[in-house]
Formats: sequence, C-alpha cells, structure tokens
Amino acid sequence: MVKKERIFIWDNLKFILIFLVVLGHFADFHTATSLNMKRLFLYIYIFHMPLFIFISGLFSKKTINEKRYKKIFEYLILYIGMKILFFIVDLIINKDTSFSLISEGGLPWFILAIMWFNLITIFLNKLNPKYLLTVSIILACFIGYDASINDTLAISRTIVYYPFFLSGYYLDPSKVVNFCKQKKIQILSVIFIIISLILCFFLIKSIYQFRPLLTGRNPFHTLGKYEPYGCILRFLYYIGVSIFIISIIALTPTKETIASNLGQRSIQVYMLHWPMIQIFYQVFDGKAFLKASGTYVTMVQIALLLTIFLSLKIFEKPINVLKTIKLKEKD
Repeated sequence: MVKKERIFIWDNLKFILIFLVVLGHFADFHTATSLNMKRLFLYIYIFHMPLFIFISGLFSKKTINEKRYKKIFEYLILYIGMKILFFIVDLIINKDTSFSLISEGGLPWFILAIMWFNLITIFLNKLNPKYLLTVSIILACFIGYDASINDTLAISRTIVYYPFFLSGYYLDPSKVVNFCKQKKIQILSVIFIIISLILCFFLIKSIYQFRPLLTGRNPFHTLGKYEPYGCILRFLYYIGVSIFIISIIALTPTKETIASNLGQRSIQVYMLHWPMIQIFYQVFDGKAFLKASGTYVTMVQIALLLTIFLSLKIFEKPINVLKTIKLKEKD
C-alpha cells in the first residue's frame, strides 16, 4: 500500500494559528493598558479560531461519513481532562475557584465544540448542503438576540462557529489549496492583509468596541447601541472572515518547513499553554518582567518559544493517555 503524501500547508498553517492563539492570550493581559496590544489582540481574534475550525471541518470527512463515534468521544475526554487541569492550576494559584463541566466560557470550549460539530453533522449531512449552510448562517446571525443561549455546554459558540466547520466539511482540501494559490488570489490576499492591518492600526479605538462579536459567546446586548444591528454585523463578520481565511491560506507556505512537524501537534499546545501563561503572569509577575524588558517583542519571543516547547513530542504522551479511554465495543 502506497503511503499518502502529507500536504504540508495545513501543518504549517496549524502551527501559525496555534502560535497566534498563544500570542493572543499573552496580549490580552495587556489590552487594558496598551493600544498596540489591543491592535494585536483584535487582529488575531478576527480570524484565528474560525480558520482553525474551518481546517477541522476539512479533515473531519472520514470521522463523519464513517460515523467514528470513538474518535468523537475522544474530544469529550480531552475536554474533561482540560477542565480538570485548569481547575487544579487555578486552585493552586488563586486558592478560590469553582468547577463545572456544564458551563464553559474559557479555552476548553473549542474541544467541546469540535465534538458537537462532528455529532451535529453526522445527523444532518444527508440534507442539502446549500440549505443546511444557509440555515446555519441565519441561525448564527440571529442567535445573539437570545441572551439565554450562553456558555452552557458551549452552545453559543457551537452555533456561531458551525458555518465555518460545515464549509470545511463540504470542501475538498486540494481544491481549496488550488484556488487560494492562484497568482491573482495571492496578490489580492497581500493587498487585503495590508489594508486590514492599516485599518486595524488607525481605527482601533472605533473597532475595538466590537470585540464581543469575535468571541461567539456574547449576546448582542454587549454591543450597546449597536445591538439592533447585531445580525447584520455578524453576517458582515462572516464575509470578512471568509476573505481572511482565503488570504491566509493563499500566503501560507506549501513546502515542508520547521513548523510542519510542530504543527501536527497543535492540539497539545492548545490544551497546555493557558496554565503556563497563568503561572508566568500570576506567579512570576510577567507584566513587571515585560515592562523591565522595555519592549513587547520579548512577549512575542516568549509566546513563540512556549509554542515550540509545548509542540514537542513529550507533551503528546499525556494527550494519548487520555485518548486511550475508549467506548465499549458493540458485540
């Protein structure tokens, strides 16, 4: 049997995205005091999770089409393991904390949402793709008016981000790459990225107020005077993020790089980086350390080193241990 050749663009992209996840969480500790950190945080949050979810959808076809419930069950186990880890670290650092498997407003939401995405698509994938995608977008655009749809089992985020997962599920990875790698698309992507960076830099005070829209968990009343226009803003957000997704794929290297191997283990970085960041800031007074360095470049370097460190194979072992918990086979 011929071994299928690995397509490195997705591994490269996953490393870039997981680095941005880590960097974004570092930056968030400084958004209250630094305008540049607001710029960095907002720009990252516009696209990084939607693109991660889109990639998850691209490579979920076997899991969904073959109804691999064991594989889906692994996400639930990883979610529980992540919740327990965060609780223990938070208990040690803050002494006063609480534990709930039902309510999820922090990082573990992504793992839980991936489980929901797969399960939902298994039951709905017989429907007409155009109708299902259209309904998922409409539902996501209007769900923000109901404040009762919240962090419970990450329902709000699951609904808001489902169109990205579904789009990935319906698309062929090779066709996506071929489309994005057209010369004209790459040129337009460079122009788009430059313009978006300029807008984010100069209009940050105006657009930062829309931060609640980027998390997928906040009802539209958090937008203040813009609440009545929440559905329109979310639809425009989908259009903008779709252009970001195309642009970033278009500019991601297709050849094997140092990041290719590390990007294959992005899930362990996602699960383990937040406790490390908490320790850095709350135990070792990271803000004072970075202030003494005189530049936020140090923060970027630390975020990159942490991403690389947690991408090492040694951290794959505890994740694999969790995955060994299996559903009982049917007779």
